[in-house]
Amino acid sequence: KLSVTNILKSLGIEIKNDYSGNMGELEKIIDYMTLVREFDTEKMFVLVNIRSFFDEDAVEKFIETAISHQYKILLFDAFSHPIVKGERRITIDKDLCEFWLKK
Repeated sequence: KLSVTNILKSLGIEIKNDYSGNMGELEKIIDYMTLVREFDTEKMFVLVNIRSFFDEDAVEKFIETAISHQYKILLFDAFSHPIVKGERRITIDKDLCEFWLKK
């Protein structure tokens, strides 16, 4: 059978996954956002507890990259982490009081 997959396999074309370390995982997310925007439409990406998995410097670089590409992202975190450059934060407590922070 002739299909795109079989043609690519016969040519020896492979997708290279050269992401490494914590920043590599965040680069993979940025690349995914790029693909979605390019092949679909503008989307808002919702990321849950990302600050718990990556250090502050990596998250700051991730946010800088997302801002420079004008991606729309919403970060949900269960804990309050130090605010990083480019982040706008709203905290909603159990009484539904809102607190806004921006750096």
